[in-house]
Amino acid sequence: MDDTIDCSGGATGYACAIGDNPEVVDPGLSCSTPADSSDGEVDFCCFSGFPGSSTTCVSDDDLTAVCPDPDSYGYQCDAGDDPTTLDAKLTCSTSTPDPDGVHDDFCCNDG
Repeated sequence: MDDTIDCSGGATGYACAIGDNPEVVDPGLSCSTPADSSDGEVDFCCFSGFPGSSTTCVSDDDLTAVCPDPDSYGYQCDAGDDPTTLDAKLTCSTSTPDPDGVHDDFCCNDG
């Protein structure tokens, strides 16, 4: 964990060696794509609270890029599922049907 990383939406910052990913070490995390930092590491912003969940929702960085609120993170779920089943602290947009016809898309932040 790294408190100096500026994460929005209530996410926690993690600094890792290049090639590492906090989700591999802790499957209970849902993280952004890595961002290069100036010290030769990669930075992530992650939500916790996902272990053992039966949800079909996964973080989706392509959706994060188009979320209208810069403090939001994108999630894609099977139709009818909701990211709040991952973490009840998340506040999410109304579902938007994904163009694939199978999933729903959400923009969420932590509270």
